[in-house]
Amino acid sequence: SEAAAAAPAPAPELRTLGAAVNMLALVTADEEQAVAEVAKDMGPVRVNINNNISHGGPVNSLIEEDESEEAVARRFKQARRAEKQLKRAARREKAINMQREDFMRELTREPVVLHWRGGGGGSSDMLLKGVSMDINGLALLDEVDVSIVSGRKYGLIGRNGVGKTTFLKFLSAHRFDGVPAHLQILHIEQEVPSGE
Repeated sequence: SEAAAAAPAPAPELRTLGAAVNMLALVTADEEQAVAEVAKDMGPVRVNINNNISHGGPVNSLIEEDESEEAVARRFKQARRAEKQLKRAARREKAINMQREDFMRELTREPVVLHWRGGGGGSSDMLLKGVSMDINGLALLDEVDVSIVSGRKYGLIGRNGVGKTTFLKFLSAHRFDGVPAHLQILHIEQEVPSGE
């Protein structure tokens, strides 16, 4: 078995062809056969060279083929106008947000006084009837009744930005009608800016 493994393989048998061989014709016939087999497996195939979509319209064209210069100029003018309107709206929104931030800073600007306001006495309960909370046109509360009883614990639950902290700031600044004047409400921020 070792001798059979070491023996060289027999050389292929050579034979003479009776006529000349056209290699190009053989390769072309081979390619046509392969294409025919793929077409049979895949079915009809449409080829798009990125000139036209199947509906016949131009692809990735900013200008339609049948569009006049005036129509193109009008379309670009409308696009510029829309862009300017978006920029104006963004500036307005930024200004409104700045006003809201200033208003929120104003709510917490008053210094905290750690003693009772005015004479004591009176109830520590709060009954707020039909209160509204509006920040520069953004209504957070509208005609809401709130009762807060002394000694009870309350929790405010809601998504970010719905007005929980703003409500507490309004309460501590006595911005609602019905908050007793003698009642001291202390609001402590969650985050304190770092000092240098």
